[in-house]
Amino acid sequence: MHYDSTMQSVVDYPWPYDAEMGRRLFPSEFEGYRRTHEFVGPSCMCAHLDGKDYTESRIGIVETLNGDRDRNLSTLHGEYVAICAKQRCGYLLCLERFYAVGHLKLQRCRKRAQPLPPQELTSISSLGRSLSEGNSLFQVMQDVVVRARPNGGIEAGDPVDQQAEKNALYRSLQTGVCEHLFWATFVQCVRCRRIMFRDTFAANHSFECLNSNRNANEIQIRASSDRPNPRRIRTRFEAISGDRPQTPSPIRTAGRPLLINRTALEEVEGFDSDTESQSSDFEMPTLQELLAERRA
Repeated sequence: MHYDSTMQSVVDYPWPYDAEMGRRLFPSEFEGYRRTHEFVGPSCMCAHLDGKDYTESRIGIVETLNGDRDRNLSTLHGEYVAICAKQRCGYLLCLERFYAVGHLKLQRCRKRAQPLPPQELTSISSLGRSLSEGNSLFQVMQDVVVRARPNGGIEAGDPVDQQAEKNALYRSLQTGVCEHLFWATFVQCVRCRRIMFRDTFAANHSFECLNSNRNANEIQIRASSDRPNPRRIRTRFEAISGDRPQTPSPIRTAGRPLLINRTALEEVEGFDSDTESQSSDFEMPTLQELLAERRA
């Protein structure tokens, strides 16, 4: 899947197909194929954000970790992925996991008249900076492939040893750790950007980050769009007319309805006794007036 500016949507990425060999290319062959053919990698979502036609993603290797500590010590446990070159939009495509899908769309790229020089190629390397630089965390993800142990047995572990390692780690964090040990201890998930311990990454970090397909930018934009505008709310409240509270008048302007002089009203032209209650508009006496009248 990648972004198509003509469709203004995310569509299937056509997998490169080599007609001479009669097969699809392996992810490790993408950069070499780019040198001899007019091939570009998947487009990330930055094309939509920047209003461009195509923003090619970067192809590299992301480290994968699982519960097997012995296998994690190897330097050859990475996976080819296509990721946003600026690591801005959150685009990530696991190329090796889609290679085995049989119904993928294919594309035949035109062969170049002159191969590109090696200087114009993007070297396939780890997407995270190396440990020797010591200025960033490794970005890793879980390995979805479950492999059996060669001898078929279950690895034995002593909780005492694990607790001792945990206590030693906490003591080193309190007193201070060297830079090399710090970068080797912590890793960052390439999907949800959470930072956690390398040893417990595969066991404790589940695929909960895959359940939410929205990235931080999308959630932030949606939250801001659903947020009501305070100006609109204030304007609506100002437009609503409400009943003003009536204050008692210190001057008696009309008598009680039971004390109305009915004879005087009948002399008025157009007075109808049936509509007296509708046409007469008398002000009700206040509590102070009623008390004063009772005292009198």
